[in-house]
Amino acid sequence: MSNIRKYLKQVENSLYCLEPCSIFIDLETYDIGDNLIINEDENYIELNGLLSKIEFSDITFDLILDYPVIIKYNEIFKTKESIKLLFYKDNEILEVPLQRQDLKEISLYVERLLGGRERFKDVNHLFLKFYKIYSEISNMDLVHMEVLISQVLRDKKNPVLPARVGSDPEHPQLLNIKKNIFNSSLINGLAFENVGTAINTGLITTTELEPSILEKLLTGTIVERKEREE
Repeated sequence: MSNIRKYLKQVENSLYCLEPCSIFIDLETYDIGDNLIINEDENYIELNGLLSKIEFSDITFDLILDYPVIIKYNEIFKTKESIKLLFYKDNEILEVPLQRQDLKEISLYVERLLGGRERFKDVNHLFLKFYKIYSEISNMDLVHMEVLISQVLRDKKNPVLPARVGSDPEHPQLLNIKKNIFNSSLINGLAFENVGTAINTGLITTTELEPSILEKLLTGTIVERKEREE
C-alpha cells in the first residue's frame, strides 16, 4: 500500500485529508439515530465506532476506528444502504472526542457483543478488539476469549452451528448468545429461564449435534465410564 502519510495527516485528536476524498459507510452495521447521528445543519456525523472505506483518486482502503468519532463532511449523499461523504483538500475529516475507557464502557461493549449487536469488519477484527479491551484489565487467556467469541459467531445458513464448523466460517453472523442457546439443544435451553422455548426447540429441531460440555454436566455424564473388555 502507498504511504498513507501522502493522504492523511493527524494533528492531536483530529485527522485531515491532504487530497480530496470520499468516505463510504455501510448502513447495514448502523442504526441512524442510535449509534449514528447525523446533524445536516452543521455538517457532522457522530458515530459510536467507525467501519468505513476511504477513497482517494488513486487508492481505496478501510478506515476502522473502535471508539466514538465525529466526522465533519462537506457534502453528504444518502441511500437506504449507505452514506457517502465528500471532503475537499486539507479538510478536517474527523475528530476523536477525548474520553476515558472505564469499566462501564467495557461492560457496555460486552453487552453488545453477547447481545449480537457489536459491529465488526471480519472475525479477526472482532477478536483483536475483544483482546485489546480485555488484555488491559484481565488476565483472561486466549483460549477462553476464543470460546466466548465462537459462541456468538454462528453459521449464516444454520444458526444451530457455530460458524467455525459451518458452511462459511469466514463470513459468520453475530447472534444474541442468550437467544441462540435455545437453537443449540433442548438440554442447553432448559438450563435457562425460558423453558417453553427450550421444549419447542426439542420438538421441532432437525439438527443433531454431539452433547456439549454443558449438556454432559447437566445430565451427569461428564465423566464416562470406560467399557470393560470382555
